[in-house]
Amino acid sequence: MPTWMDVSNIELESIWDGEAMNLREGWTLSADGVVLDDDFTLPRIVKDPDLSDKRVTLSRTIPSSYTAIRSLLFRTSQKRVKVYVDDRLTYSYDANIDNRRIKLIGLINHFVRLEEGDQGKTLNIEMISNMPKSSGQFHEVYFGTRTAQIRRLFNYDGFSLVVGVFLIINSLATAIIASRSLRNGKIYRGTLALSSIELCVG
Repeated sequence: MPTWMDVSNIELESIWDGEAMNLREGWTLSADGVVLDDDFTLPRIVKDPDLSDKRVTLSRTIPSSYTAIRSLLFRTSQKRVKVYVDDRLTYSYDANIDNRRIKLIGLINHFVRLEEGDQGKTLNIEMISNMPKSSGQFHEVYFGTRTAQIRRLFNYDGFSLVVGVFLIINSLATAIIASRSLRNGKIYRGTLALSSIELCVG
């Protein structure tokens, strides 16, 4: 059995170490199998050619510096997404759009876990836009540990998260106060309606 001395000599890498690396350069952009740009840089907005209703693919080699706990983070707007490592499908997101009455996918952050041994292989991010306006929008792709990516995501949306949490807490507090203190019918219903709106907005 391991002794305390044995355990104390084990060095553990902190999950908070490191920063998410922005993979800005080295991408190849293609549409329906035709290469449009073999030195594509992110982020980027492409207006010409029109990429609506086309299968658009971003490709590059996975950096060789990652460990087994590495993953990718990127965001898309109104796009169905598939991620391949070489020919292996490793991630897919379509929001069940074919079964929806309202064809909206939204702005989505994608976390894609990479397997040990994927370094040096070809990464393909395949996208089909659901709306012409967002078809040429390409956001940053980040590479690193999951916790580093969550910190990066907080830099993206930290203010919105704080405001959302505040509205949720405020709506719950308003509902509790209304249920305990206000018994007048109109005031009670109005206060509950206000708290419901705050909850939905949050």
